[in-house]
Amino acid sequence: MADPNLEQDALLEKVHRSRCNYRERIARVLHDGICQSITAAGLNLDLAKMEMTLENAARIDEAQEMLERAFEEVRRLSHETYPDPVSRFGAEQAIARLAESARRRFKGEFRTKVTGLPVQDPDKAAAIVEIIDAALDNAIRHSGAALITLTVSPRKIEVKDDGKGFETNVSNFGLGLVMMSYWARSLGMELRVSSAGARGTSVQLR
Repeated sequence: MADPNLEQDALLEKVHRSRCNYRERIARVLHDGICQSITAAGLNLDLAKMEMTLENAARIDEAQEMLERAFEEVRRLSHETYPDPVSRFGAEQAIARLAESARRRFKGEFRTKVTGLPVQDPDKAAAIVEIIDAALDNAIRHSGAALITLTVSPRKIEVKDDGKGFETNVSNFGLGLVMMSYWARSLGMELRVSSAGARGTSVQLR
């Protein structure tokens, strides 16, 4: 008889790979397509400005500033969408980028304390980054919290919020929590999810 846990993990691995492939396609379109188009538009404006009056040239300068801001935003999204940020930026930088993105998205107070990782292997570090990403996304989108705290140390990893909480029985787990459990198993680590109503939710990896 087939092991249901193995079958579930095989299915979750397919889901993960599918998500990675999708994110890679988006990142490529953003970086190789849109960024290059913005750059080309800026160069064309440079050429046009040479033949303009001072008044029109000033308007072109404003348009170029808008293009530069758009370019930086698209490049940032390209980096955030990249499916394997650990291999590209390193584990600590990947976590720093997640924290920066969460701080921009979250309307409340966001705190971080990063003192090291419990693993050195790049593949395991990538799984940890995926867990942090999913936990932060859940907290930002669903908790209604005023405060989110990210703690990363050699002994534990925790994403904690002071939001509304939820029932933590497995049947209530959405895809994000199911994927976090899968990544924790792949690490040989324990994922603890505790939620106590108005006292918020804690997602810990030990």
